[in-house]
Parts: sequence; C-alpha cells; structure tokens
Amino acid sequence: MSCYLRHMEDIFRDAGIEITKENRKDIDEAIHKIVDIDYKNCPEAWKKIKDITKGDDENKKVEFIRRIKEEAEALIKIRSAFKKSGLREEELLNHQEKIRHE
Repeated sequence: MSCYLRHMEDIFRDAGIEITKENRKDIDEAIHKIVDIDYKNCPEAWKKIKDITKGDDENKKVEFIRRIKEEAEALIKIRSAFKKSGLREEELLNHQEKIRHE
C-alpha cells in the first residue's frame, strides 16, 4: 500500500471507498491530483493530506472526502467501461473526463 494510504482508513470509510490491490494505485494517483502534488511524492502528499484532514477547517476535510469519493466513482466507471469495451487502456483513459461528467 502507498506510504500514506494505510493512515487514511477513516477518510476512506467516510467516503465509502474500499482500498483494494486493484484500485490502490488509481486512488493514490487521484489523491496526488487532488492535493496538487506530483505523483509518487508521498511525503509532500501526506503533509498536505494531514493539513486538510487534521486542521481546524472541517469544510476542507468534507470537501476533500467529497473529491476522493468523486474520483473513486469516476475510476470505477472507467475501469468498468474498459473491461466491457475491449479498448486499450490508453484509449479509454483519453475519454476519462467525458465519462466523469456523465
């Protein structure tokens, strides 16, 4: 599991997300995107996550959880469509934004 995901069980529970072997990389990438940190820079991502989730601003935490849930649901749609379509993954990911906003 990514260096910080194991510390976020309460956030994932609140978002209704189960981290699995199949989705952990996607969730990790989505979180990096949400906190605007380059992918695989775990220390900086974790620092921003802690600032958001442990800070005094409950609205930031609620928004963070909403965005994680939104990203996870989009990833589920993308993966499901990919499996059904027979397309190469790169082709499907090119349509990611369209699928997210359906």
